[in-house]
Amino acid sequence: MQVLLIAVVVAVLVTEDLAFSIWDRFDAGWVVAGALLPQLLIAILVDVRCRYVIGQLDQPEGGSGRCGGVGGVRLIDQAERAAGRARVLSVGVHLVAVLLLGWASLVRQWLGDLVLIDELIVISPVLMVFLAGWWSLYPIEHRVREVILIRRLDEGRPIHKPLSRSQHLLMMVRLNLLLVLVPVLMIVAWADAVQLVVGHMDLEPERAMNLETVLSFAGVGLVLMLMPLAMRFLWKTHALPEGVLRDRIERVCELQKVRVRNVLIWHTAGTMFNGAVMGLISQVRYILLTDALLEGLSAEQVEAVMAHEVAHVKHRHMIWLGAAVLGAVGASSVVISMISHHLLGLDLNSDTAAVVVTVLSMVFGLGVFSLVSQRFEWQADAFAAAHLTQIQDMDQHDNQDDDQDDVNGQVDAESRITAQAAWIMSSALGAVADRSGVARDRFSWRHGSIANRQSRLDKLVNAALGALPIDRKVRIIKLIVAIVLILVVSGMVWMQGEG
Repeated sequence: MQVLLIAVVVAVLVTEDLAFSIWDRFDAGWVVAGALLPQLLIAILVDVRCRYVIGQLDQPEGGSGRCGGVGGVRLIDQAERAAGRARVLSVGVHLVAVLLLGWASLVRQWLGDLVLIDELIVISPVLMVFLAGWWSLYPIEHRVREVILIRRLDEGRPIHKPLSRSQHLLMMVRLNLLLVLVPVLMIVAWADAVQLVVGHMDLEPERAMNLETVLSFAGVGLVLMLMPLAMRFLWKTHALPEGVLRDRIERVCELQKVRVRNVLIWHTAGTMFNGAVMGLISQVRYILLTDALLEGLSAEQVEAVMAHEVAHVKHRHMIWLGAAVLGAVGASSVVISMISHHLLGLDLNSDTAAVVVTVLSMVFGLGVFSLVSQRFEWQADAFAAAHLTQIQDMDQHDNQDDDQDDVNGQVDAESRITAQAAWIMSSALGAVADRSGVARDRFSWRHGSIANRQSRLDKLVNAALGALPIDRKVRIIKLIVAIVLILVVSGMVWMQGEG
């Protein structure tokens, strides 16, 4: 979902410097209809599908509803898949409306290029589809929560007060939309403000452009560094109390030399099984563990999940993932531009060529994002299994002096991943999927499928900690990303110099 939201905003931003004229061929009313009516139809179809599933779930089966049965699980999965496909289709309609119909250009003509206002209005139709989907899914999820509630009562486990429809919708907005839109729109607002201020300064064009670039990058860095502080208050969190679990989590960070400011419980009313490390620098870096995760997993499984998240920080996965996407978009733009010009005969200065290059390079960038992200997840899984193996090795020795290297977080290259360590991480993944109602073989654009990740963990048993196959693959990926990014940046500098 995060990728879809980023694509929604990026599509609006890339039109600012393009003078689309397609919408001039139609009455403004047709452009508005093309941007809004398909989105309304998508929302209606999702609601109809959800109402059908609700009716099926409420039919008696053996004296009770079907929600807890195999057929009910299949119906629920179909409804969730339908809502997911609707979000993808809604983003596709948004891209067509913005890049082809000129929806963003029309809004800017009406309102002017106001700071953040025009962008919010342009993306509002697709956001309404997201909200409508969550609204329609609520009765289904409410029935699922009732089944889970009864099961937790039978097992003597903690329960949470069910959320009302409006509370559920607000939580989905805070957990899903704000996570992406707050930093992205803050960056957009900063860029618009910088452009406005620099535009009123009496500077030569080249100096004005350089100043605008420097200030824009500074704003992006500032937003990314401070976002964890904002998200801590946008989400409902509080510090994890002192105890055995907190000691285990802090041990993960100490062994792997990853500093954090605090360990937080992320309150989701028991609806989300997730863990995360948020923050680029240690002063504003937080570990987040949802209430459901802490209640539903064993201490060992929680430590495995935490080691997985720490791996993303230690290996700088987010930075490299961003670099991979930038390199992919930049390189594909050059290649597609050459093909468009030399093979298709398009004028590179035309709006048509701009649309073709923008759309195809974004699609390629998303493909690279998926490919690289999944392999980073595999590396984080392997890292967690390796960490658990280290812990097991340490626990087997009575003489701490013999294990000083392990205590300092050094990997013994001759140690091998144990079956127990791989199983703990694999079982944690399975538990998260099962308790989230996600089929283990269900493919995720960013993470792949749980079943595939569990299979890869099984194959890691007896692998040497110092020579994990996925580590070698990731090193190759990072090398390719670095080379491509250097070439792209060098090409841009050369072209600017030639210009």
